[in-house]
Amino acid sequence: MVKAITREIKELDTAKTNLTYSIKTLEKLSMLVRSIEDLSQSISQKRYTEIEKVLERIGSVRDTFQPFTDIKEITDLLQSVTQMQNELKLQIKKEFEEGTTTKGIKESYVSSLSDACRVVNLLEPGLRNEIVRKFIDMQLFEYKMLYKENLENSWLDKIDRRFSWMRREIVEMEKALPLVFPTEWNVLETMCEDFCIVTREDLVEQLRHRSSEIEVKLLLFAIQKTADFERLLAQRFNTPENESGCEGSPFMGLISKCFESHLDIFIAAQEKNLSELLEEFIEETKRKETKHLASSSTVFSSSGDLFVFYKKCLVQCITLSTGQPLLNLANVFRKYLKEYAQKILLHQIPKLSVPSASGIKLLLKETERDNLTKEESLLVCGILCTADYCLETAQQLEDKLKEKIQEDLQSQVKFADEYEVFNHIVTTCLHILVQDADNACTNAFHHMIKNNWSSLESVGDQSTYVIEIQSYLQRTIPVVREALSCSKKFFNHFCHKFASEFIPNLISSTQKCKPISAIAVEQLMIDALTLKTTLLELPSIGQQVKKAPASYQSIVTRGFTRIDRILKVTMTPHENSELFIEEYLKLVEEREQSEFQKILEMKGLKRTEQNALMELYKVRISLQNPVRGDASPQTQESKLKKLEKMVKRPF
Repeated sequence: MVKAITREIKELDTAKTNLTYSIKTLEKLSMLVRSIEDLSQSISQKRYTEIEKVLERIGSVRDTFQPFTDIKEITDLLQSVTQMQNELKLQIKKEFEEGTTTKGIKESYVSSLSDACRVVNLLEPGLRNEIVRKFIDMQLFEYKMLYKENLENSWLDKIDRRFSWMRREIVEMEKALPLVFPTEWNVLETMCEDFCIVTREDLVEQLRHRSSEIEVKLLLFAIQKTADFERLLAQRFNTPENESGCEGSPFMGLISKCFESHLDIFIAAQEKNLSELLEEFIEETKRKETKHLASSSTVFSSSGDLFVFYKKCLVQCITLSTGQPLLNLANVFRKYLKEYAQKILLHQIPKLSVPSASGIKLLLKETERDNLTKEESLLVCGILCTADYCLETAQQLEDKLKEKIQEDLQSQVKFADEYEVFNHIVTTCLHILVQDADNACTNAFHHMIKNNWSSLESVGDQSTYVIEIQSYLQRTIPVVREALSCSKKFFNHFCHKFASEFIPNLISSTQKCKPISAIAVEQLMIDALTLKTTLLELPSIGQQVKKAPASYQSIVTRGFTRIDRILKVTMTPHENSELFIEEYLKLVEEREQSEFQKILEMKGLKRTEQNALMELYKVRISLQNPVRGDASPQTQESKLKKLEKMVKRPF
């Protein structure tokens, strides 16, 4: 019984739902019929405000009857709507044709066209695009006629007239367009885009046919005017959503990209300017002006002028293109960096002679000499600091180029070869400064070797050769330090290199002082102590500064410790050969026979004594370092005792 009651209730609900749907559908059908009649009447009378309302009503009920298209009456109604919409489209297009001219919108049509635009928004999107396109083409018709390819005012020298024309149009359209076209149609922005495209296509043809007439000044003028206009449009139509500002605007490069294939003219002009600039630097060098400049400034002003010119070229090129032309410009930069390094810096480095080991001067070339003058030392320091400045600035230039150039070209921006050239110049300059100091000290060492040490009767404060070395260092080191004030690392490196060269030369010269007496050895020890103090104070000589770097002190201390030990061994009596050799092995690290031979010669021993001690030394070394196949230790020890007896026996 309950089920029967429930079933009857469900049937009643279904009937009610169907009845309600039928009533609403009939009401919508009635609304559709009335709306079609109203639409027909409004179209004939061009009442676009009424048409807009009717189309909105039709749009709200039209989808309801899609399921009933199999009913002929419904289909006829829907087709009549479509037919009237097509009629309406033709009417609106004709209305725009009558209401617009190449000068803009007729004042008498402003109201009706504004209403028509709202109707267009309710029709298919294609109509809106067609209306906008025809309107823009009409507005640009005058421009196309004014700047035809064969007309004189269409060439690059009058390119600013094109943009002036468009700027006037923008001012006028900003007043007229909002009265007719809805804001979301973006008619003015679309018109500007079309203007840019038409201009670019026209310029492409102009440049192709008149390429022989393009000069770099004319090209840059056209590019600058174009870039300014593109920037103006980018600012005018920038939106809050565009966080990158003008750079991200579609207007940037829309016209100016047509110049990119002709930027080789710009690159060639910059290369010519750089060639002329380099020639000026070379002439300046020939007049010795660069040398005078080096005495007052550690970095040549010409290097600064070069990079200032580079910066101007780079900024200019970035506004023109960040593609292949920018890469070509980077290669031009590389070329003239290398030429500057070779023709300005390397060319001026003085050449020094290298004294022979015997102290006899080798045959000098015309450009070579023993020592640098003060002016030449300053010049070498200036070249060094300039090369370092160029190296550092070139690295910054490479980074900036990689930042600005297109991502796919970044890997092709490489300045490695140029870095190598400037590093070579720095190394060469340091070598020249060290060689100059070595040459000066070599003369003092020659005096040291020639001195008759065997006849020395008493110990003095310091020898003449020490005074010569101290005098030279006190005179030249402050000059070098001041000239290298641009970078302390180079002066520290110079001191390290000089000490590393000076100490072995001092050891070699000391070993050539033969024969020497015990008094002479004492004098040499005093001299060595004086020179050690001088070298430790070398980085701060002539001024009160903190101690030298620990690494430098270590080089000096280690080197003079070796000298001190060599002299101590020389003072050791050789009569007890075993003790003498033991003392040598304890103090001197070198185990080569040649080093031991030098000690024997310093002592002034006779050849037979030297031979006997050398044989004994060989046996002793072989005991310390036995080699497979040698005699047994007992045999070696027996041989050693025989040699000791031979040494002790009077000759």
